[in-house]
Amino acid sequence: MKVELRGKICAIQFEHELPVKRIGLKTYPPKLIFVQGQTTCIIMQETPHLFAVKAVELCRGVARCHENDAFVKETGRAVSLRKAITNIPFPTEKEERARFWKAYFERLPKQESKK
Repeated sequence: MKVELRGKICAIQFEHELPVKRIGLKTYPPKLIFVQGQTTCIIMQETPHLFAVKAVELCRGVARCHENDAFVKETGRAVSLRKAITNIPFPTEKEERARFWKAYFERLPKQESKK
């Protein structure tokens, strides 16, 4: 997804780490340890550079899953995007933040209503 912010193009990227249960070997007797699932949203500022586009990380937001929650990628994307937008290193106007949400929701295919 790409968004224009103050004349610069910003790309939004999501990364997911699935929750895992592992055996902790540092304790005796070994016990099961829950490793949180998480979704990371990275907002990068793109600038043209010679023959390629150079992307510099502007900010990131991380949404972690509690061990009692179900890991849902869509929920993690929304939470991590909200956190990333609040971490932008300069003040943003409401209209600028709305552009990120518009791009986020436009990436989903339109669902036809059943009659």
